[in-house]
Amino acid sequence: MKLDDRKLLKILLGILIVVVVFTSYVMGQVSVAKGSDSMWDFMFRPRDESKLNLVGQAFALVKTHYQTPIEDDSQLIYGALEGMMNSLHRPPYEDPYSGFLGPETWYSLKAATEGAYAGVGILIGPDLFRPHPVIVTVFPDSPASEEGVLEDDLIIEVDGISTQDMLLDEVATLIRGEIGSEVTITVLRENIIKPVDFILKRARIDVHTVTEYHVLDDGAGYIRIATFGETTASEVEEIVAGFADKGVKRLIIDLRTNSGGLLSAAVGVANLFVEEGTIVSVEERDAPAEYHLADSTRKKYDFDIAVLTGPHTASASEVLAGALRDYDLAVLVGEKTYGKGVVQEVIPLDDDTVALALTTGRYLTPLGHDLAGTGLEPDIPLDYAGYKEQDPTLVRLEEKISAKREELLKATEELMQHLEANDRQLEAAQQALLERADRQPDEVA
Repeated sequence: MKLDDRKLLKILLGILIVVVVFTSYVMGQVSVAKGSDSMWDFMFRPRDESKLNLVGQAFALVKTHYQTPIEDDSQLIYGALEGMMNSLHRPPYEDPYSGFLGPETWYSLKAATEGAYAGVGILIGPDLFRPHPVIVTVFPDSPASEEGVLEDDLIIEVDGISTQDMLLDEVATLIRGEIGSEVTITVLRENIIKPVDFILKRARIDVHTVTEYHVLDDGAGYIRIATFGETTASEVEEIVAGFADKGVKRLIIDLRTNSGGLLSAAVGVANLFVEEGTIVSVEERDAPAEYHLADSTRKKYDFDIAVLTGPHTASASEVLAGALRDYDLAVLVGEKTYGKGVVQEVIPLDDDTVALALTTGRYLTPLGHDLAGTGLEPDIPLDYAGYKEQDPTLVRLEEKISAKREELLKATEELMQHLEANDRQLEAAQQALLERADRQPDEVA
């Protein structure tokens, strides 16, 4: 080796030592900043790696560093899934319908759609203006009806747990339970300022999706469909066949409190009247449109139909109303429908113990009306203001209620003023301090 080579080698060796020292310093500084992350991972980790790794990192940190040992890993995983689905409720998606269904919720949902469950006998739906569920149907002879629970009661708590921003399925799970056990629901009722508690004993509830039907005085048949389940189409067909046998020519279908249910059930009911063609089409991401067609080979029933709609008429009930109107088989009477024209797919996970309720598409009526967010405008609009114009008794009763409300508000205001003027808590604190001062030994000068 030449002298110049040895000199060059020394220079290279010196540079290497400097690099090693500098790298060791940086590693130490980053180690302090990054905690348990290895320096090697930090230095050479790809900058564009998937954020999915964050879930694994967070899981490992909680498992290894949380103050109490984690005995059930599934709760951490379910919590992550719930957070993921809840993020779809916020901008830019603003989808209030997607969510995570935990073990109890998923079990209860399956039981309800199969036709029976242990509960209190109510159906709940979304409220247009408030972040709590509203009672849209109270089943006859149920624990809820016997205790005086009413339709349009807003459920704000279940057993002391706030229902604000909860998925409907989550609220339903809180209400359901073992037969004979009790549940307390707290409701707000129109024209009553103070919330009302109802203690209800759970019982077996056999779900009849058609809750009322009869022939009216003018000879028209009336049928009220509370929800769409597996038995709905067969229930409706049995009733309308009976109407037809009696010579009934006009039919009123009441969907005012029907917040939806199974799409197949709504298609099944429409199939009793639509001769042929599309009943509803479904548009999903990266897939051709799916068309649910009328079965032209099955028996059809010929009625002049009116459908009663309201702000709680949603989802599958909008599919039925839209199909009947688009084929000029029915007129819609009442108020604009809710506008939940989205496809909800429930996807079981983890050996069918939990599930995701995921919005996967949208419904279109036969003439292409997009139900999502817009709803259906009635052909004959009629709301409470319209009722009052035709019925002076309603005006008189509303004025009476208004006077009672003002009287109650005045009494409530007087009560609050009295409490403020006589602050018992402040007086008790003053007395406690005086007694405490009397117990102190005299200060020695």
